[in-house]
Amino acid sequence: MAVLGHGLDICYPSEHKLLMKRIEETGLLLSEYEQGVQPEKSYFPRRNRIIAAWSNLILADSDISAIEISSE
Repeated sequence: MAVLGHGLDICYPSEHKLLMKRIEETGLLLSEYEQGVQPEKSYFPRRNRIIAAWSNLILADSDISAIEISSE
C-alpha cells in the first residue's frame, strides 16, 4: 500500500516508476488528490495523516489476528 501526496497518475520521484507499477499491480495506491495534481511540499503532511490513520487500523487488525491465533 502506498499513500500518495499527488494524483494517482503522477510518479514522484520519477525514479520510483517500477515500484509504483508493482504496487499498482499487487497492492493499493491511495490518494485524496485528483489525477494530474502535481506534488507540492504542503501535500505531504496532509498525506501523513492518512498514513497514521491506516497504520492504527493495520496494527489493530494484526493484534486481533494474533489474539485469535493464540487462542486456537
